[in-house]
Amino acid sequence: MLLFTLMKEMLDMLRKARFMIGRILKMDYKSLFETSKKVSEITGKNRLLVFFDIVYCGLKYKAGYKDYLAFRFYELNASQRDTYITRGRNFEYVTSLNEKDARELLSNKALFLEKFDELSHRKWLFVDKNDFEGFKSFYLSVDEFIAKPIHQLSGVGIEFFKTDENDVVEMFEKFTEDDEYVLEEIIKQHPKMSALNPSSVNTIRVVSLRVGDQVEFPFIGVRMGNGSRLDNFNRGGIIARVNIEKGILQTDGVSQDGTVYKRHPATNTEFKGFEIPFYDEVIEMVKWAAVRLPGIGYVGWDIAISEEGPLVIEANDFPSHDLLQFPELLDDDRIGLRPVFDGLIDKMKRGGK
Repeated sequence: MLLFTLMKEMLDMLRKARFMIGRILKMDYKSLFETSKKVSEITGKNRLLVFFDIVYCGLKYKAGYKDYLAFRFYELNASQRDTYITRGRNFEYVTSLNEKDARELLSNKALFLEKFDELSHRKWLFVDKNDFEGFKSFYLSVDEFIAKPIHQLSGVGIEFFKTDENDVVEMFEKFTEDDEYVLEEIIKQHPKMSALNPSSVNTIRVVSLRVGDQVEFPFIGVRMGNGSRLDNFNRGGIIARVNIEKGILQTDGVSQDGTVYKRHPATNTEFKGFEIPFYDEVIEMVKWAAVRLPGIGYVGWDIAISEEGPLVIEANDFPSHDLLQFPELLDDDRIGLRPVFDGLIDKMKRGGK
């Protein structure tokens, strides 16, 4: 028994050592030095000490240098740091809750829309190079559409097009030349959501966790464009956190560079207290959809709100961990979302008790 225990401990030590060595070898040292310099300028701390603290956080908390900067780890103590879902820990949630073979459904926009067509509430088309007539039918049925490469993330490659019946052949050739695309009819969002920012379709980011038929929500936020037709956070967008029980915004907005907004700069709409239309329907829709994804337990859903109710834009099998935990979206104690995630997962494993 003692021998077995010792062997188990040695294997665990070897596994941890291998992980640490792998982390050290894969580190982007140029970016590490640049981040160290930036933090040193912000805090006045010695650059070398900052560098080693970033490396330490990578090994101890599996935090990337972007995590260190975004979460302002340089302001936190060890207990606070340990509560954050870092890049490495987010990967662990994904791999433990989402089966590899099942993830293709969410990473492929066409497969996802086919699966949840009844929740899309808009015209859409996967462009098939062997189906010109299908493309022509869709193209001539809409005035404007959005084109999305089916495997790209974070708004990469997305373009908007107005239709012209004289350009059908040219546009078909464009979308069948190299990448694969999904084309979607432009959504007319609810006037109240337009009051936040009219230039973009502003979406509800709903993070869901599922065990069996139980679904819980550790985070919900509203993403808005800011001078763009896209609401993506890494493209200049703004996010504010939602009070999950009440369906209202409970924080100011924040952009990726850390700028805080009490009101949207384009509309002057105040964030705190803003009530999301059809919020109960959003929750029910996501619960319904989440249990229909076998092998998938951790999803970031993007939901738009039209005048008729909510509709699904897409779902992410590797949800962003950073936009959930910007300091401005957390309580004053600066505790991250790891305890919330773990608590909800444990609760569901115990049957909701």
